[in-house]
Amino acid sequence: MQERSDKTDEIKNSIDSVITNRHTIAHGGNVGITYARIQTYYNNIKKAVEILEDIIK
Repeated sequence: MQERSDKTDEIKNSIDSVITNRHTIAHGGNVGITYARIQTYYNNIKKAVEILEDIIK
């Protein structure tokens, strides 16, 4: 049960981070993000999309 909660938190944190970074970039800021971090965010958000797809089927 805790593992599922941890993964859910990780997915939420990835979505929040992408939004925050997007806003920072849009307003001329520098985020200093690595490719590895972007890849982690991508994989977590991809999982969120898969969960949403399962819900709406």
